[in-house]
Amino acid sequence: NNPDACDGSNQIVLASNQLKNAAVYREMLAMILSAHVSDRQIAAKVNGCVTINGKTYPKITQVTLY
Repeated sequence: NNPDACDGSNQIVLASNQLKNAAVYREMLAMILSAHVSDRQIAAKVNGCVTINGKTYPKITQVTLY
């Protein structure tokens, strides 16, 4: 989903500089990497957009590991 009408709707971004707490970023990144290496799925909640090279993408604000 792309609830905030960001330019790019086929990718989502975990942006460390967009989070108030660096520990939250590290925790979400660890969950995403763990899911990848263990072939598990995640659900990512997005809120707002982050600009990269002049294009906006949905910003990850929550990750749930399944």
